[in-house]
Amino acid sequence: MKTKQIIIFLLFAGIAGTGYYYREPIGNFLHLAADGLREIKKEKLEEIFSPAEKRVKTPPPLRKEKNITYSYLTSKGTIYETNRQRLANGKKELKEDTKLNEAAKNKAMDILAKQYFDHIAPDGRGPSDFVENTGYDYVTIGENLALGNFTDDKDLVQGWMESPGHRENILDPKFTEIGVAVVEGIYEYKKVWVAVQEFGTPITVCPVVEKNLKTDVDKNIKVINEMEEKLKKDRQQIDRIKSTDPDRKEKIEKYNTMVSDYNDIIRKTKEKIEEYNRQIAEYNNCLKNYQ
Repeated sequence: MKTKQIIIFLLFAGIAGTGYYYREPIGNFLHLAADGLREIKKEKLEEIFSPAEKRVKTPPPLRKEKNITYSYLTSKGTIYETNRQRLANGKKELKEDTKLNEAAKNKAMDILAKQYFDHIAPDGRGPSDFVENTGYDYVTIGENLALGNFTDDKDLVQGWMESPGHRENILDPKFTEIGVAVVEGIYEYKKVWVAVQEFGTPITVCPVVEKNLKTDVDKNIKVINEMEEKLKKDRQQIDRIKSTDPDRKEKIEKYNTMVSDYNDIIRKTKEKIEEYNRQIAEYNNCLKNYQ
């Protein structure tokens, strides 16, 4: 009887021992798999600043109705008379710029071709469009327009000087460069001169804003949003996998690697935004001096 009891005891002890031996590794595996699963914690990216609007000064166009027997204008003479007025009023001379000359000529030709007399063309283009199309980048520009048969360059500039808005453009100390075009053509069935002055101050007077920073930020934000969507789907997939599935650990490791990459790109994007905003703030402060 005792021998039988001893055998039964040993048999149960062996089974219990075997069960304990196999439970421990499984318990450790589940522990390792569950502990590594990270939560997505999306950081709020900083607000991205915008550059301030550039100044464009456009007084009402000047039109001379008086008919005269002789009229002749030149761009060089108009620039000379403009600078003569500036020096007489204690202002610095304007430097002639080829791109502004091109913008002025394109504007004058457009006026004659489309038969309008305004700073805004029928197609909606304004002074900034004509200037920017030449590649001239600026912090401020101004445009003076005149139409009619002026005696000469001095008469033309004097006409602008007697008009408050045009005079303000001519004497504005914030302008540093000028472009002029004078074109003779047919307007409303009459032979007349169209004169255009384009005043400007180049963008180089203000600190440079690295455009690639904004491009990089936009790309990163797109990647961040795509990664966030994938992480959510991957997490849902992992949650559906049984804890005993041997693939679960590998999927969790891949998920955690992506979470780390996700957090890293957010950090780098915030740094780029901070630098971009710093440059924009400096640029906008400079721009205020030309408003």
